[in-house]
Amino acid sequence: MARRNRKLIEQVNEISEQAAEQVNETVETAEQVNETFETVEQAVEDLPDFLSICKSRVGLEDALAACKTKSSAIRMLSARGWSTSVIAKKLGIRYQHAYNVLSQPLKSAPAEVEVAESEPEPEVASPVLIEAPELEVGELTSDEMQVMVETIDSEEA
Repeated sequence: MARRNRKLIEQVNEISEQAAEQVNETVETAEQVNETFETVEQAVEDLPDFLSICKSRVGLEDALAACKTKSSAIRMLSARGWSTSVIAKKLGIRYQHAYNVLSQPLKSAPAEVEVAESEPEPEVASPVLIEAPELEVGELTSDEMQVMVETIDSEEA
């Protein structure tokens, strides 16, 4: 009977070891699945940034080349809808730099374009309103109208 008990104990131990190996394999598989899930989750989170990058790539290199400073490039990309983290990655700068630029107002207003002074506009005479007698159409001849216009002109002068 002792021999039989030992054999049973050995079988139980062997089954326990096999079960432990299967549990370890299951845990490893679960960890791999969890890592894959986290990778997919991160990709889904980055998708809006990726789409905004794709949409705003048109003319991007020319626009970046036109920017004189990193700050102006950061502001331009932000105006195009890029997130702070994507801006930092694109420009090869720290996130904190991009964040600081976007959170601070401009220190100076953009340079104004100088406009050459032109000659002042001539003054335009304002119309003079006069009281005219109520007339029916056809009461004045063209000569009488001419006299009336000359009278108005002489009064203005």
